[in-house]
Amino acid sequence: MFNEYECILKEFIEAGDCNKDNVPEEFGLKELDLNDELVELVPEAYLDSKTPTEEEIQNNIDKQMRELISFMIRSGKEDYVN
Repeated sequence: MFNEYECILKEFIEAGDCNKDNVPEEFGLKELDLNDELVELVPEAYLDSKTPTEEEIQNNIDKQMRELISFMIRSGKEDYVN
């Protein structure tokens, strides 16, 4: 994956400015605010999140519900399930 962005990164380092679109969860060029006391120097902190699709949301809701109900049954709390 790095090879895809190597030339963009070199251009950014040399020129200090680059007008490339961010790729959510993969690539982004952001200026660090060094005056921010909570600045994080880890790349993941500045990657944009992708917008989930309706199908991904539905799948995650289904998975969470199955895990919750499974936990409630295992822990003897199944009388709370209506």
